[in-house]
Amino acid sequence: MQKTPSETLPDAPDGSHQLDVLSPAQETELTRLLAKLGSGGLTEAEQKKLSEVLPPSGGQFMLQMALQSESFSGPLPHPDQLNKFDPETRKHIVQMAVDDQKHVHEMQRLGLAGAIQKDRRGQWMGFGIAIAGLAAAAIVAPSAPVVAGVIATIDLVGMVAVFVVPRAFERFGPPRKQRPPAEGEEA
Repeated sequence: MQKTPSETLPDAPDGSHQLDVLSPAQETELTRLLAKLGSGGLTEAEQKKLSEVLPPSGGQFMLQMALQSESFSGPLPHPDQLNKFDPETRKHIVQMAVDDQKHVHEMQRLGLAGAIQKDRRGQWMGFGIAIAGLAAAAIVAPSAPVVAGVIATIDLVGMVAVFVVPRAFERFGPPRKQRPPAEGEEA
């Protein structure tokens, strides 16, 4: 396979396909000068220094750069960033995160307690309706046994439909979509 010109290294002055290697001090100086060149602030002396630092390669040179990226997520800043604050500010930031976590836990606790109360209230109301329906059927039974049977049947079928069938679907029905884990929670 033949290499295209963009895949080959440019010839060094001696024709060896080798590029000059800069010393660490030259690399530092070159990086500093290139940064100033990018912002358009090179003086004449710095331009001359740049031409001296650049390796001679027939007008071509290779520059390698590395970029390191770091990401952090959470209620607190990255420890390195947190340590840049004075001790009193760090204490306030940490306390703010602790207070926020307490608030989240309290809201979750209240939400769960409310759901439990709602279920309990619904069960008591269902029980009351069932008893009222059966009592109505018992009162009507001596004078109209067919009507009493219809009332009792509707009452019992309604209770089964409201309380038993949804529980059966929860246990045996199709799986429900689960909510995504909250921040800081394991999946």
